[in-house]
Amino acid sequence: MRKIKESDIDNIVRMIDEARPEMKELTGDQWQDGKPNRDSILEYLRLGTGFIDESEKAFLAIKIDDVDYKELLKSPYAVIHSVVSDKSARGKGYVKKLFKEIEQYLIGEGIKIVGIDTHPKNIKMLSLIDKSGYKELGDVYIEGTKYRIAFYKELI
Repeated sequence: MRKIKESDIDNIVRMIDEARPEMKELTGDQWQDGKPNRDSILEYLRLGTGFIDESEKAFLAIKIDDVDYKELLKSPYAVIHSVVSDKSARGKGYVKKLFKEIEQYLIGEGIKIVGIDTHPKNIKMLSLIDKSGYKELGDVYIEGTKYRIAFYKELI
């Protein structure tokens, strides 16, 4: 795993754009408002909070002390966002490995709690979250309006 570079942007945006129809089919509305998009990926690049696996087939971003979680988690914490993998890599463990790597990175940064959320109909992500050892935290409204189920994990 490494932090994204400017040369990764087109590949990440392509993965996101390819995933949008599947997200619509699974959830109806997740990722259908145009986010994540090139601008959000460029912001992760600027902040140094976007990560890609070594094969460049899986991406995720983190937000430290994400405001949407301020009532749910004790600072300092990180929240995983914008998880996506290349169509050819889905179901092959790339994202699960990236989860483990980001958790190790966060431990090294002194972060002991990580959160993640997803749409209640996103059964693929719900399964991955469960298999990765996250516990249900409760409801969260992303940007104040998008209902999601939040999860957390205490890092050792």
